[in-house]
Amino acid sequence: MFGGFGFTQNLQKMSSKILFLFTISVSIFTLFLPTNSDIVSDRATLLSIRSALRGRSLLWNITSPTCSWPGVICSPDKSSVLKLHLSGMGLLGQIPPGLFSNLTKLNFLSLRYNALSGVILADLFTSLHDLRNLYLQNNLFSGPISDSIFSLTNLVRLNLAHNNFSGSIPESFNNLTSLGTLYLQENGFSGQIPDLNLPSMVQFNVLNNQLNGSIPSNLAGQPKDAFLGTSLCGKPLDSCDGSSSSIGEGKKKKLSGGAIAGIVIGCVVGLLLLLCLLFFCCRKRGKKETRSADVGAVSKQVEVEMPEERGVESNGGKDGFLGSAIAAIGVGGGFFFLCG
Repeated sequence: MFGGFGFTQNLQKMSSKILFLFTISVSIFTLFLPTNSDIVSDRATLLSIRSALRGRSLLWNITSPTCSWPGVICSPDKSSVLKLHLSGMGLLGQIPPGLFSNLTKLNFLSLRYNALSGVILADLFTSLHDLRNLYLQNNLFSGPISDSIFSLTNLVRLNLAHNNFSGSIPESFNNLTSLGTLYLQENGFSGQIPDLNLPSMVQFNVLNNQLNGSIPSNLAGQPKDAFLGTSLCGKPLDSCDGSSSSIGEGKKKKLSGGAIAGIVIGCVVGLLLLLCLLFFCCRKRGKKETRSADVGAVSKQVEVEMPEERGVESNGGKDGFLGSAIAAIGVGGGFFFLCG
C-alpha cells in the first residue's frame, strides 16, 4: 500500500516537472515568433471605420484576412496596415474621435471623393506619426483646420481642396517642414496668407477663397492660377500699389490697336492717291483722244476738199487760184491745231 502511494507521489512530481519544462519551452519559443497583435488592433480599427462611415466598406468580407480587403495595404509581413485607399467609397457622416488612432504604422490615407462632413477633431490624426500623404479633398468638411494635422511632422502631401473649411490659414503649417504639396483651393478661408517658411514646398494653391492682402514673397514663384478668385495682390498677381503686369499687357494691346489703325489709315490714303492718279491718267488720255479725233476730222476735210480744188484748177483762171488759196489756209489751220 505504501509502495503504491510512493509511486503515485513520484509520478505527480515527474508530471509537474514535465509541465513546468513545457511551459518554459513554450514561453521561450514564443519570444522568437512574430506577433500579430498589431494586425489584430488594426483590424479592430478598420471594423470601427466600417461601422461608423459605412459606404462600400460594408462590402469588406470580414471572414477573409484583413490585408485582402479592398483599399487596405499591409506591410510585407502582414503585421500592420500601411496604406488606406478609401477614395470614392461612399463614406458619409462625421468621423468619430480617435477613429484612426490605432493605425500607428499608417503612412498613406486617402478619404477623397466621399461625403464626409463636420469638423475634423483635434485628436483625429495625432498618433499617425508616420503619415506622409493625407488626401481629404472633395468632401464636406467644415470649420477651421484641425490642430491634429499640424502634429504630422513627416507629412509630404496634404490636400484639403473642395471642402467647406473656413477661418484663417494657420501659421502652424510651418511645423510641417517636409511639406511639398499644399492644396487649399475651393474653400472659405479668409484673411491673409501667413509667411510660410517651407523650403520643400513645390505645389501650392488657394484658388477661390476669401483671402486678401499681399502674397508672401516665397510664394511669388507659384503659378498665377493658384491665387485667382481671391482679393490677394502681389506677384504673381497685380502689384498691391495698383500697378500690374496686366497694365503692361493693356498697353501692348493699345499699341497693337494703334498700329492696326495706322495701317488702315495708310491703306485708305494710298487708295485715294491711287484713285487720283488713275483719274489724272484717264483725263490726260481723254484729251489725247479728243485731239486725235480733231486731227482726223481736219484730215478728212482736206481729203474731201481736194477734189474740188482739182476741179477748180481744171477750170483755170482766177477761180483756180482762189481754190488753191482756200485749201492752203485749211491745211495751215489744221497744223496749227495740232501744235496747239
